[in-house]
Amino acid sequence: MKYSICSTVYNAEKRIKESLDSILQFINPDEFEIVVVDSKSTDATPKILRDYAAKFPNFKIIEEKCTRGRGRQLAFENSQGKYIIPVDLDTIYTEKWWELIKAYEN
Repeated sequence: MKYSICSTVYNAEKRIKESLDSILQFINPDEFEIVVVDSKSTDATPKILRDYAAKFPNFKIIEEKCTRGRGRQLAFENSQGKYIIPVDLDTIYTEKWWELIKAYEN
């Protein structure tokens, strides 16, 4: 596994699809995993995450009520990638973000 994209989320249904899609457009499915800690969201976030996990076998969901910092730590601890990339799932990522990842890798 080359990349572990790690995040924590709580009640992010309004932007999570757009955010995940913005990340997925840059990633080769054979080189990545996404690890998301859902802090027991009460909106549609868990269903959205399950939908993505059904499409991508390397999409891990951990459900645990926790702080954002603890959630990130859990995601990091449950990742297997050579490179850990923390993200926020209410952010839309652009090509500049991916260029920065590649520059760091090199």
